Amino acid sequence: MDYSEERDDFCNSADARETSHEIMEAIAAIAHNVEQAERIWAEPDEHEIEAICERLEGHPSSYCWGAAGSDWL
Repeated sequence: MDYSEERDDFCNSADARETSHEIMEAIAAIAHNVEQAERIWAEPDEHEIEAICERLEGHPSSYCWGAAGSDWL
């Protein structure tokens, strides 16, 4: 997703979604638009999860993703 106000709004919603900022940034990096980013956040497929994990610096389980918390893998 290109750098834009939509992208910033999506990434800034991390706290409200109980999701690590790093995951939100990774989702925004692989999404083509905010609609796709929203879908990935809600229902990522296996390839999207893999792409997100590749962008995280620490072990994926150290990041929180919504209600799943750190058990999202």
